[in-house]
Amino acid sequence: MPPLNVTLALIRNGNKVLLGKKKTGKICVGKLVGPGGTVEPDETLVQCLRRETFEEYHRRLEPKSIKFLGMLYCYEREVLALIGFVYSAEFAPGQLQLEETEEVIPGWYPIDQLPFNKMPSADICWVPLALEGRRFCAEIRYAKLGQGPFKFNLLSFT
Repeated sequence: MPPLNVTLALIRNGNKVLLGKKKTGKICVGKLVGPGGTVEPDETLVQCLRRETFEEYHRRLEPKSIKFLGMLYCYEREVLALIGFVYSAEFAPGQLQLEETEEVIPGWYPIDQLPFNKMPSADICWVPLALEGRRFCAEIRYAKLGQGPFKFNLLSFT
């Protein structure tokens, strides 16, 4: 089975970052995650990111703010299960107020106090790089995708 292609966004508001407690989906339910999801056939990565952000948070992204940051190759039991394309972005003007949706319970979290214990386990390795605006490529190897113990290998960064 080919790996899932997914987009992931880190959306900032000053010194805070948007995370939502995921209520639905196949992985990371109950965890705090940024907007993103599975790329659909005939959809670009940026189209996916914009669609998923609207579906999950009912907010639109400022198109000029979307910047590619990195890639995550995620393995489950030595099989490449997911390729994550990480972006930074901002909401369009006037869309900073958050409300719970069918998919997430959103909140703004201080960047210097991120609740990594409530996020997918490997986020502690790559989210700080992304928040610094660093470009990176990494492998994450799990026994169970997105959960528990993992091995992180930073392949490259700038």
